[in-house]
Amino acid sequence: KDTVEAIVCSEVSSAEAIDVHTHLLPPSHGGILCLWGIDELLTYHYLVAEYFITAPSSVIPEEFYAKSKQEQANLIWQALF
Repeated sequence: KDTVEAIVCSEVSSAEAIDVHTHLLPPSHGGILCLWGIDELLTYHYLVAEYFITAPSSVIPEEFYAKSKQEQANLIWQALF
């Protein structure tokens, strides 16, 4: 007999999960809404907001957003992790 735990584990293991909220999909999905890579992950709006909460007052949003995606990601990584 299958236990509830075994059935749940089997079903969860066989389910395909797609993260449509963050749009962090593999490059094979194409399109501008399908972002991928560490820079996209680090510059996701939740982490950008957290960065601004913890950043010194000398950090000006306009200057932050004028930076490249990689530069923004590096700032967030250094500040939050």
